[in-house]
Amino acid sequence: MLAGATATGAEFCEVALYDEQAQLLRIAARRSTDPEEQLPPEWPASEGLTGRAIRSRAVVLVNEVSQDPDYVAVRPSVRAELVVPIILEGRRLGVINLESTRSPAFNSDHVRFVTSLAEHAAIAIQNAQLFEAVQRRAEEFNTLRAIAVELLSSNDVRHTLGVIVRGALEHTHASNVHIYLYDQATGQLTFGTSLWESGEVDREFAPPRPTGLTATVARTGDRLVITNPRQHPLYRDLGPLADWQQQALDTLEAIIGVPLKRGDEVIGVFTIAFNDRARVNEDTLRYLDFLAAQAAVAITSAELRDQTRTSRDLLQAILDSSHDGILMLDMDQRLVMANSRAEWLLNLRLTDYLNERMPAIVKKISHTASGRSILSTEGLHAMIRQTRDYPLAMTRRRYTFHQPTTRTIEEITTPVIGHQGEMLGRMFILRDVTQEVELETFRNQMSHMMVHDLRSPLGGVITGLYAALEEIQGGIGSPKPSPPDLSTVNTMLVVALSSAQSLLRLVEAILDVSKLEAGEMALELSPVDLAALAHRAYEALDIQASQANINVTVDAPPDLPPIMADRDKIERVFQNLLDNAIRFTPHGGRVRVSVVASEGEQTVTVADTGEGVPPEYRQRVFERFVQLDSARPWRGAKGSGLGLTFCKLAVEAHGGRIWVDDAPEGGAAFHFSLPVGPSVGE
Repeated sequence: MLAGATATGAEFCEVALYDEQAQLLRIAARRSTDPEEQLPPEWPASEGLTGRAIRSRAVVLVNEVSQDPDYVAVRPSVRAELVVPIILEGRRLGVINLESTRSPAFNSDHVRFVTSLAEHAAIAIQNAQLFEAVQRRAEEFNTLRAIAVELLSSNDVRHTLGVIVRGALEHTHASNVHIYLYDQATGQLTFGTSLWESGEVDREFAPPRPTGLTATVARTGDRLVITNPRQHPLYRDLGPLADWQQQALDTLEAIIGVPLKRGDEVIGVFTIAFNDRARVNEDTLRYLDFLAAQAAVAITSAELRDQTRTSRDLLQAILDSSHDGILMLDMDQRLVMANSRAEWLLNLRLTDYLNERMPAIVKKISHTASGRSILSTEGLHAMIRQTRDYPLAMTRRRYTFHQPTTRTIEEITTPVIGHQGEMLGRMFILRDVTQEVELETFRNQMSHMMVHDLRSPLGGVITGLYAALEEIQGGIGSPKPSPPDLSTVNTMLVVALSSAQSLLRLVEAILDVSKLEAGEMALELSPVDLAALAHRAYEALDIQASQANINVTVDAPPDLPPIMADRDKIERVFQNLLDNAIRFTPHGGRVRVSVVASEGEQTVTVADTGEGVPPEYRQRVFERFVQLDSARPWRGAKGSGLGLTFCKLAVEAHGGRIWVDDAPEGGAAFHFSLPVGPSVGE
C-alpha cells in the first residue's frame, strides 16, 4: 500500500477486502495525510468508484471525480481517484484505492504499477486466508479433543472401573490393582484397568495365562489368596520377564484374586498385589469381598447404561439418517423424541421442547418473534381429536412453511404399539414434498401451455385451412359452379401459415431450451457487433413500438469492437428482451438499449418505463414458464414463459451472466454481459 502511494504521489491510500456474501468492502489497511480523519471501516460494494471496480472487475481511473456520477464524496479535497481490483483466478478479493487532491494525478504508468501490486496482493491475501483456515481447523481439533476428554470422565464402565481400583488401592495400601472383565460363556478375559501405587494407570503386568491366578479365579468363582507368589505353582510358567516385571515380582509378597459375581455368574476378577504381606488380613479380605459385591453391581449397571446409551445412540443415528423427519409423542402428548431431520424441516430446535406437551409447544411457537405460527394450531387440534376418537387410525395432512424458505410438508401419524398390545404413544413422520409439489405445479403449467399456447396457433391453422378448403369446394356440385375467390383463399392460407409458424417457433423454443439446459446445443462463434444486433432487433420491432408510441433508443459507442459469439442466439436474446420491454411498457413510454464495453466483457442493458420486476421475482423470472401473476402486458398476449429462460441459458452458454434490477427510468432493467473472448483474427 505504501509503495502504491509513494509511486503515484497519492495522499490517501487504502486496501479494502471484498465480502461477497455480505456485499461489503472492509478496510484492511488505510493511510492518510490527515491524522484526524475518521472514516467508516466498511461500505456497500455497490457504491462509489470502488463498487464499480468490483462489479466490472476492471481498473477505474478518474482524474476529475466531480465529473463522474458514481463518485461518492468522502474526502472533500479529493479530485482524482484510481481503483484497481484485486483478483485471483477469477475471484474478487478486494480493491486498492488511491486518492489525490491533484488533477490530473494518475496515468497509465501508475495503472500498470498498481495493477502489479494488486496481483502480488492477491497472492498474499490468499496465503493469509489459507493460514487462517488452518488455524481454524486446529482450534476445531482442540475443541473436539477437549470434548472427548470430558466424555471419558462420564459415568460409563471405564469410569466405574477407575473408581473401583482407586478405592481398592487407597484402602488396602496395595502395590497395584488389576481388574479383568470375564465372559463366562466364551471364557474370554478382557483387561479392564489397573492402578499402581505410583499413580500409573492401565499398565498391565502380564496378560492372563490359562493356568494363572486370574483365569483360575474366573473359572472357579472362588477367592484365592497367595502369600508366597514366587514359589506358588500358578506362577511357575511366567516365562521370560522384562526388567520392570521381574522387579515387581521380586518385591511381591502376597496377591489376592477376588471374583466379581452377579448371582452365580462371574463377570470379572480383582487381582490385588501387596509388597507387605502384613496387609493381607481378615479386615482386608472382608473389605475386598464387600467391594467386589459393590463392584459387580456397579459394573453391571454401567454396562447396562452403556448398552442403553449405545442402543439409544444407534437408534438416534438411524433416525438421524432417515430422510424423513420423525417425532414421537407419549400418551400424554408429550414430545419424547425427535430426529435432526425433523428439526431441519420445521426449522426448530426440538430438543428444547422435549417432555413438553404438543399443544403447549405449538402455543409457544405461535408467539415467536416473527409473529407467525409455524404449525397450524387448528389443524393440530383437529388431528388430536381424530386420534383421541380413533386411536388406531392413521392421519395424514399437508401444510406449507414460508420461513425461512418455502417448504411443503406431508405429515403422517401412526400409533406406536408395545409388545403386549398397549398404546405407547404416536409417531409423526414428516416428508418434504416440496419437489413433488413443484413438479406437480410444473406439470400443471405444462398442461396450461399445451392447452392454451399450443391450441391457439393450432386452431388458427385448422380454421384457416378449413376456410380455404370451403372456398375452393364451395361451387362443386352446383349447376353453375363459381370459381373460388383467390383473395379469400390467399388470406386464409396466410392466416394458417402465420399460425403454423407461431406453433413452430414455440416448439423450437421448447427444444432449444431443453438443448441448452442439457449442454447439447453447439455454439457457432463468429465476430459479432452487439451494437449492430441491437439495431437489428429494434428495426424488427419498430412497427410494434411505433403503434404504441414508444420511444426506443439504442446507445452504443461508435468504436465498439466485435466479440466472439453465436450471432443467431444473441440476436434472439436481443429480440426477446426488447419485445418483452415493449409489451410491458405503457403507451407513450420509453425503452433504452445500451451497450457498454469494459475490460474483458461487454454489457447490454434493456431498460423500460413499465412497472418493473419485484425483488422477490428477480431470480424466478428466468425459470421455465414462470410469469408474474401481477404483471399484465400493455399489448399482445402473455408469452409462453420461455423467452427469458432462453436468454439466461444462451447467455450462460457463452460464459456470461444475466440479471434484472430497477431501471433509472423507473421500470425494469435487464442486463446481460458477455466475455470478449479472443480478439478477432487470433
